[in-house]
Amino acid sequence: MSFAHYFRDVIRLTHVDVYRVLELFGVTSHAIGHAIKKLLCSGQRGVKDRWVDVTEAIHTLLRWCEMQIEDGGEPEDMLLLIGKIERWCVAQREKTLKRIEANRDQ
Repeated sequence: MSFAHYFRDVIRLTHVDVYRVLELFGVTSHAIGHAIKKLLCSGQRGVKDRWVDVTEAIHTLLRWCEMQIEDGGEPEDMLLLIGKIERWCVAQREKTLKRIEANRDQ
């Protein structure tokens, strides 16, 4: 099977929820699990739209990066990554706001 590491045997299960997926894939970090849950269910819970859920997942992953630095990870690499992600988020937000304003004017 090509890309076998992306598949898990679930034949014994009648259904699979987000928490089972996290377990099946060995996700042990609460922060990463929370971000995955936000992304898998983005905009589907009726409380927040997809943009808010995805943004919150990004913020959670940024916090995970900060925690890696706090725990003695590779600070230079993590800080560069955090900076790139934060700049991207700001740019995307600005584009989205401009698009919303343009649609209102029509």
